[in-house]
Amino acid sequence: MKQYNLPQREVSRRVASGIFAAVLLSLSYYNATAQQIVSPSQFTADFEFMWTGLRDHYAYFDKKDIDWNAVAELYRPGLADVKSKQDFISLLERVLNELYDDHLSLNTNLRTSPRLVPTGLDIWAEWTNGHAVITEVRRGFSAEQAGLTVGMEIVSIDGRPIRDAAAHRLPRTLHVARADAWNWALRAVLAGTHDQPNDS
Repeated sequence: MKQYNLPQREVSRRVASGIFAAVLLSLSYYNATAQQIVSPSQFTADFEFMWTGLRDHYAYFDKKDIDWNAVAELYRPGLADVKSKQDFISLLERVLNELYDDHLSLNTNLRTSPRLVPTGLDIWAEWTNGHAVITEVRRGFSAEQAGLTVGMEIVSIDGRPIRDAAAHRLPRTLHVARADAWNWALRAVLAGTHDQPNDS
């Protein structure tokens, strides 16, 4: 198996296959103008709105092996450190990461926000016997142009071992080491964030 050390700039914004359906979470404070100051109580209310809405309507908790109450206990204290809308968006992104579900996203993002999967990728990869293996490459885009092919193993990204990078993205409240969570984390790392170089 050919190995590949992947610079982030060679991972671009499309994927070869998959159906993407975004669930957009509209929070009340997004309607405020940029000049308005959002109070801590508004941040708290919006946090509770999102957390409660997912608690009551998210259909896949039985497949996730997480405790949604533990998610609130983990992230609610972080509201004390929220001083801006940017801080709040970052906090909510971390909350959504706990569900490791590509169909969930906010209807806004920052330069530091993660790119969406699959639309943030030119490659699709999965863990196979502990190795991060490319299973699809989008034709005509930067990954193919860089020489990536199906069957290659990704061993690092930006000089960091790929397994370490993926482990850092795993949900913090996950009860067991699930294969689907590891695959989600792998692809999240490959997609990167909006402020990282991108060739597309």
